[in-house]
Amino acid sequence: MRGPQGVQEAHARSSRILRRNPNRPRLVARLAVPCGLVFDAKGDVMAGEVSFFELGVEDAGRARTFYGALFGWSFEPGPGDGFVIAGDVPGGLHGGDPGASPLLFFAVDDLDAAVDRVRDLGGTIEEIDVGDDPETAAEFGRFKFCRDDQGSPFGLHQPPTTK
Repeated sequence: MRGPQGVQEAHARSSRILRRNPNRPRLVARLAVPCGLVFDAKGDVMAGEVSFFELGVEDAGRARTFYGALFGWSFEPGPGDGFVIAGDVPGGLHGGDPGASPLLFFAVDDLDAAVDRVRDLGGTIEEIDVGDDPETAAEFGRFKFCRDDQGSPFGLHQPPTTK
């Protein structure tokens, strides 16, 4: 919905700019837009919403300490030497990738169809192993690194199916 009513409704659904973290006495910044997974009436993730982010760093352990202290994030062991970041929008942290930029992944219902659509629109798919083995995919979903028709990077994420 557009206009003042739509803005008010969006604001009512969005997070506050600042919230007090009960585990830390300082304020923690939050996005001022609705974020997190969006579900339809059946409980399925709606396509196109940010569903995951990935931080590539040189040393995953050191980054865990840094981002944990900065944002109050909690981490669980992830694939390889990486970590899973819990939060409104789940994330990942992996080492061996110094100077990398954060990468956003957008939810899709069918990863294979979305990959075909990226190619149809002039984009490309990076042939990088992102842990699509059945065990990892069952826990975290399936991922593909992509570039749009201008070369800008983004990711596609098909969340794991719920049981």
